[in-house]
Amino acid sequence: MTSSMTGFGHSRHINKETEIYCEIKSVNHRFLDISIKPNDISSELDLFIRDAISKKVKRGTLDIRLKLKFPSSNSYIINKDSLRNLSKSIDEVRLLEIKKLTFSDIKDIPGIMEGKAEPEYDKCVDISTKAALKEMMLPGILTIAGPIIIGFSMGSEALGAYMAGVT
Repeated sequence: MTSSMTGFGHSRHINKETEIYCEIKSVNHRFLDISIKPNDISSELDLFIRDAISKKVKRGTLDIRLKLKFPSSNSYIINKDSLRNLSKSIDEVRLLEIKKLTFSDIKDIPGIMEGKAEPEYDKCVDISTKAALKEMMLPGILTIAGPIIIGFSMGSEALGAYMAGVT
């Protein structure tokens, strides 16, 4: 096991269109301090790198820079109907004025893109119930106010005809 080191090294690996570049700078230090950049690598990869280095190096300050290039020819299939329905649902939720909802809010739910996210049924029922009640306000008001208005404005015969036609 290496006790301590001061140095610089770099390596590049190219496989088809994928390129990985790694640069390591180290300075002698009393403790082991590892800095990995870029910060957008997955936590699993970060832990793997830290674990592998701590098995080989006892102390020192290590700055590790990674550059990852992947093929830009990724193709995605987008179901336009599903996207349209999602957009419509987002607009309906916006009408409830619960909160501003965007596609990124949905995308950022852990596991949603892999299909592993657990649905929050209580929130869905709450949102759906509020939307249904809001949509039923006008029909409810018409159901109650209609016979009253007809009865007072046109008389009991018109109210009787209206009620016979409605039922």
